[in-house]
Amino acid sequence: MARSQTMSSKLLLLALMCVLLVSTSCHKVLILPGISIGSHFLYLAKIGDHLKNQGHHVTLLLGKNHNSLSKINHIADSFHFENYTSAVDKDAIGKLDKMYTNFLKGEFDPMDHMIMVNILVEDCMLLLENKELFERLQKKGFDVILTNNGSPCTILMSQKLDLPFVIEWTEFMESSRHGVVILSFGSMTNLATNPEKMEVICAGLARLPQNVIMKYNGPPPTTLGNNTKLTKWMPQNDLLGHPNTKAFVTHGGMNGVYEAIYHAVPMVGFTFVR
Repeated sequence: MARSQTMSSKLLLLALMCVLLVSTSCHKVLILPGISIGSHFLYLAKIGDHLKNQGHHVTLLLGKNHNSLSKINHIADSFHFENYTSAVDKDAIGKLDKMYTNFLKGEFDPMDHMIMVNILVEDCMLLLENKELFERLQKKGFDVILTNNGSPCTILMSQKLDLPFVIEWTEFMESSRHGVVILSFGSMTNLATNPEKMEVICAGLARLPQNVIMKYNGPPPTTLGNNTKLTKWMPQNDLLGHPNTKAFVTHGGMNGVYEAIYHAVPMVGFTFVR
């Protein structure tokens, strides 16, 4: 069991390193441990520590009414923290401890599982309904969210903050039957500054059988197709290296061109000017 958890932590760390550390840019990472107790907190804090050492800004979102691990010196000094009132209070933790104890004794009660699910759902609702918290998080301009895979808030949090999360990219790439086209004009060009041209581009992309991932920061064009995913940030090198990537639409920036050549991805050069 311990070996399995260690391997899981290493694989998650490896996946996140592939997403973030291949870039020389500094990113703002939001970590949501979910139940921020025990190993659920510690292994995500360890990943956050690695990211911080690589120059990224890391913020941990924690339930303030039950978490004491954030007071550990090396953790308290490593991250920025955002707190919310969590449903996982001392009473809830007592119920979870009792459930795990019964499970280890071989005494499985389906109602115990329902109690755990209800606690997680209530915790998620308290988090999502905290308007002041979300205003603070949105002002910080995070690039990506890393969450506990046992948290029911994974998708909801990323959608509400308009952020990609690590698992999301894999699911999108692997579920695209006809492959994926990557469109990015680098970090210096904001495609939203030319809405008229974007209407034309999106109309053309909507006719493709492939799915499309487009780096874009602005209101969705009216011609946006159901096959096109807009994102303010993408792990470009990793997406270009995915076997389901069929083409790369680019302005010809140095990094993108070298990455596409390395992964043998066909390129479509596109000059984006008024």
